[in-house]
Amino acid sequence: RSGPIGRIGLEEPQQRPLAEDLIIYPNPVTDRFSIKNLPTNAHQIIISDMTGRELSRFIPQEGGDYAIEGYPSGIYLIRVFDKLGDSIHSSLLQVF
Repeated sequence: RSGPIGRIGLEEPQQRPLAEDLIIYPNPVTDRFSIKNLPTNAHQIIISDMTGRELSRFIPQEGGDYAIEGYPSGIYLIRVFDKLGDSIHSSLLQVF
């Protein structure tokens, strides 16, 4: 007996919103920066130095203001993560 073949255990991959339009400003920065166009699934922002050492963690807020007073001049990595811990954006931030 033959019948239609069903899809067993196969699901379409879900599209995850990416932070392609995310804007970090000002950049370069002295003591505070803001983020525009955060995706709705943004859960955490982590700032690391170029060796990978985590320096700060923030809860994302659209148009939020993030303080980085006391950071030495240099280049830092900003990463935005979703609730699953997947990175949805990364950028470099220059501090004067």
